[in-house]
Amino acid sequence: MKNSILLSFSFFLLASCQDDDFSLENREETIKGQWSFIAINLTPAIDLNNDGIPNTNGFEEVETCLLDDLFFFGDTGGESNVFRIDENASRCADTPMGSSTKFRDNYIFNDNKTMLSFVESDIIYFVQEISETTLEIEFDEVIEEQTIRVNYIFSRD
Repeated sequence: MKNSILLSFSFFLLASCQDDDFSLENREETIKGQWSFIAINLTPAIDLNNDGIPNTNGFEEVETCLLDDLFFFGDTGGESNVFRIDENASRCADTPMGSSTKFRDNYIFNDNKTMLSFVESDIIYFVQEISETTLEIEFDEVIEEQTIRVNYIFSRD
């Protein structure tokens, strides 16, 4: 009986260590790649689209053309730590003609890899999760004199 409990406990410890590849030390490499939105959560609920219905589901509150954007983190053209938002199938009217890139900046992690900063735009996101398949970041934004916690969840393309 003791051996089976010990074996079960050992298995549990091994299983809980499987995410070590995505530990704090590896976040700079793990984030690289192309990502797409799978959720936008807003706390508290807010009415961004002016339909009179406050919502915590950001997908219900933002323009459809934003929801299929592609988010790229990585190295490109000899430059490290490039972040880019590219249009996908549905284009928003504010994207420059002849370009699919809506936004471009460079990013850095803080020393303990819990904050992701964009250099030129001076935006800071708090990193909740980075794994092979999921990226979750959040930030606070003041909208109409109310602080809103915005939580973005992405899936790797």
